[in-house]
Amino acid sequence: MTTAEELKQFEELANKGDAEAQFRLGRCFATGDGVTRDVNKAIEWYTKSAQQNYGPALYNLGVIYSNGRGVDKNVAKGNEYFAKAFPLLLKSAEQGDDFAQYGLGLCYAYGQGVKQDYAKSFEWHLKAAEQGRRQSQCSVGLCYLRGQGVKQDYYQAAVWLHKSAEQGYAEAQFNMGECHKNGTGVEQNFARAAKWYDKAARQNYPPAQFEMAKCFAKGQGVQQHWPSAAFLYHKAAQAGIVEAMYCMGEVTYHGLGTPKDYNLAVKWYEKAAERGHVKAQVKLAIMYFDDKEIPHDYAKSFHWAKITAEQGIRESQGLLGMMYGLGRGVAFDKQKAIYWLKKAAVQGFEPAQELLKELNY
Repeated sequence: MTTAEELKQFEELANKGDAEAQFRLGRCFATGDGVTRDVNKAIEWYTKSAQQNYGPALYNLGVIYSNGRGVDKNVAKGNEYFAKAFPLLLKSAEQGDDFAQYGLGLCYAYGQGVKQDYAKSFEWHLKAAEQGRRQSQCSVGLCYLRGQGVKQDYYQAAVWLHKSAEQGYAEAQFNMGECHKNGTGVEQNFARAAKWYDKAARQNYPPAQFEMAKCFAKGQGVQQHWPSAAFLYHKAAQAGIVEAMYCMGEVTYHGLGTPKDYNLAVKWYEKAAERGHVKAQVKLAIMYFDDKEIPHDYAKSFHWAKITAEQGIRESQGLLGMMYGLGRGVAFDKQKAIYWLKKAAVQGFEPAQELLKELNY
């Protein structure tokens, strides 16, 4: 966290035209470090720095425009900045600047201003990591974990991720949680996994918030506590994690750690379903057909049943067969009813098998 005194120094130097200070001030506004996050001010200061050919500022402007972070996405403009940044970063990196080395690692990893090359990405990240840059330590760990640009080595992955995590880098803390949960490069230990998830979750890292919510829900590595699970599921869902949206539907429907609210549960299921979450889609198909807690809506039931039946979900195939056979949510069609019931029956769905027996099929 940038202190008020450091921020004051950055502002004084930036206003005097110091390119590095302008970059640092821009980064503070971009990340909300010591100031209120303000993308426009970040761009303003990055641009001042970039006009003096400061490589890191050019690179960050490339990221902003390529990803559309607070501005209209403009990949071509982003690539222009990357092309200008690369030779400047390379010069600084060769002189031992760890931030430039980290930047080159990113450039090679994503093909920004240079042809994508995972081996060179690893090489530059390793140089920065050995100087203690936590972002590159995390990247080196992930390269070892995935075998990307270097031979896969779970032990080395855990070593480098731990170095980064100890420096407070949320992504590394999350991945250390994953390593301990799965026993990857370290001994499986759910309590240690939960410890690292918690550290990253407290930094508002959404994947860690979701995993920590699951720990509280299952009592895995921590004492089971549904209110904490519901709180963290909500945080992760708001950040866009689709599985967390489904879980919010579950906890609000069943009243786990939060008051029962069937209408709110449906809204969460719909958010997940609209983003392709199959279990949420099946849940809505069944709920809209015969759930006692919400009004029936056969048209919506048919909509979700058809989508999931076509994906091979036997419960939905059976439901779709029933709907065609009853003429609910769709016009009666005996042939289609038999077709879908047979599809479900072949997969061992007993209700469909029984219905077909009653119909002598």
